[in-house]
Amino acid sequence: MKNIWILMILTVAMLASALPAQPTPDSYPLMVGTYVEGYANSEADYNVWPTDAGSYPLLTDWLIDPEETGKWWPKTASSKCIYGTAFEGKDYNQCPQLTMTATGLDDTKTYDIYVVYWPKYLDWSCWAALPGGLMRECTATNGDVAFFDDGGTGVQGRQAFLGQVTGQTSVSILVEAPPDQPGDDRAWLDGLSYDEATPRSSVTLTIENPVLQDPNNFGTVTPLPEQYPIAPAVGTYNLLQGQTVTLGAPDFTICPDRFEFVGWVEMNPGTPPVVQEDTGSYSGHYIVMTASETLTPVYRVVEYTKECGDECHPIYEGDINQNCLIDMEDLLILIANWLTDNRPIVH
Repeated sequence: MKNIWILMILTVAMLASALPAQPTPDSYPLMVGTYVEGYANSEADYNVWPTDAGSYPLLTDWLIDPEETGKWWPKTASSKCIYGTAFEGKDYNQCPQLTMTATGLDDTKTYDIYVVYWPKYLDWSCWAALPGGLMRECTATNGDVAFFDDGGTGVQGRQAFLGQVTGQTSVSILVEAPPDQPGDDRAWLDGLSYDEATPRSSVTLTIENPVLQDPNNFGTVTPLPEQYPIAPAVGTYNLLQGQTVTLGAPDFTICPDRFEFVGWVEMNPGTPPVVQEDTGSYSGHYIVMTASETLTPVYRVVEYTKECGDECHPIYEGDINQNCLIDMEDLLILIANWLTDNRPIVH
């Protein structure tokens, strides 16, 4: 019996040694700052728990089934994620916003705060911010620190700067999955890191009301400002030097016109910062704040084929023949079928 137990122990040890070692922060020497393993809570469950626990409670936001709508999926035993654990938020699952909190900071010091995440070429992006800050889309292209690249699978380890904290013993970050869109899109949150730093200079970003491009000049767009799908919203924001801001100005329709986004106009063209294009992002553009800047989104009116049933010409109830005109023809169809009973017989 003793020999059998020894044999079993040796077998388990051999199997364990054959498994790939789980990465630790030391596995990625290019990573900046002190890494903190991811854990999360949300307004839905009010729970905070470590991801490296042996099992996961079935909380409101967490389920092991990765296809569960409204859930994040804690994935373990990854060969790339630090400590083998990360959180997957698929865009089409409408995952809730997460809050991760790290403790152990020295309240006499200033720290740069980074989110640690995993993009894959142009497919995966993680949205993150400090509480009260602008939500930033973190992609493979606009990450501030590249600590890992896998040329085979395309998986990349990145850190994105979110801001600074001073005089605090803890810090929280907010994380969201990307908006629903075609393709293999999702967020992979691994954790956060904090790095002792010198306080950064303040800069401002001002977003002006959109203007309409015409053959002669720029004229103001007639719709009300709150109708523009602009991100950040029109206004002035206090930021830190080196902070990245995600810019969003999608096309939109205010009937009967359709407005197509042309580009961002900078008050100080040719000098940093400059608006950069991010082909792997939902929003398409971002700006690294090296100095204060004012940006104006420019649109143009585009021609389009107007059809019955489109967003500007809906089919109303009572339009039986669906030609966007309720008239005698619809009434005649109703009369011709009046009291026709086509219900199935219920036994």
